[in-house]
Amino acid sequence: MVEGSIANMSIIVRDMIRNYYNLDDSSRLDLDRAIGKLIERDALVGDDLIILRLTLDGVHYTDVARTVGVVSRKVSRRIAIIADKLSDELGEEYQDDKIIKEVERRLGRPLTDEETAFCWQVIKTGHPLKKGLSIFNFKVGDDGFIFEDKTEG
Repeated sequence: MVEGSIANMSIIVRDMIRNYYNLDDSSRLDLDRAIGKLIERDALVGDDLIILRLTLDGVHYTDVARTVGVVSRKVSRRIAIIADKLSDELGEEYQDDKIIKEVERRLGRPLTDEETAFCWQVIKTGHPLKKGLSIFNFKVGDDGFIFEDKTEG
């Protein structure tokens, strides 16, 4: 696994970590089991364990950083790495490729390379390039520009 690569960004798991107490019971149990397995294998120790615990409890990254004595960006990066490990442990049901497969299912066809790149952009940044676009309502024109697909799907 390449840490932080676009292919394994673990957006789903990062969102689960940030919204731990809002998860349904099944998802929370899955996450708890994965955390436990990583701890058993010593794949989650020291500051990473503290960072994860505080983040699960909803502590802001700035406060987490102060607690472990690092800058906020490092906390964000450590959470990304932890989420990658958890994503691998949880399996494909919790991996980001599931989002791309769902887009393809909703569109009823495979995505082009440009469409896939757009989806990853939205997944990575949390927002599209233009207001009103989402990964479920866009088209890529022949000129490569992305625009909103206003047809019923």
